[in-house]
Amino acid sequence: MVSLSRALSEIDRALGDGRVVTDPEVLDTYSRDESEAKPVRPDAVVRVRSDRTGRRVLSVSARNTPEEFEVFYVVDYSIDRGGQEVVPSQVLELTRSFSFDEADLLAKDREEDILREAMARDIAGLIVRRLGSL
Repeated sequence: MVSLSRALSEIDRALGDGRVVTDPEVLDTYSRDESEAKPVRPDAVVRVRSDRTGRRVLSVSARNTPEEFEVFYVVDYSIDRGGQEVVPSQVLELTRSFSFDEADLLAKDREEDILREAMARDIAGLIVRRLGSL
């Protein structure tokens, strides 16, 4: 799913240094090192349960053609810490609206992509701030 990849990549960019890992086998390798200390999994795990993106028509012209759209991005996530769910499933939804003109179709498609990327960054920032508050 493209939007999930976008959301995870934005969280990864916000945290830096490729700190987002999703593969359970890789997570297990991070739970131990070469010392004799007991293996410990990562301190916190963000589980993105679902995400979706799309657009809705906000207004139409007298000729019944779209004049304004609303783009939305919805992420349902939870946070586990120490094997316990410390942040139960929460839904974040961001919306942005933009005007539409068929004469500028390519430019408006690009504007919509830019808005989606910005919303993914904003959602990633909200999740990272939530992690910081634990």
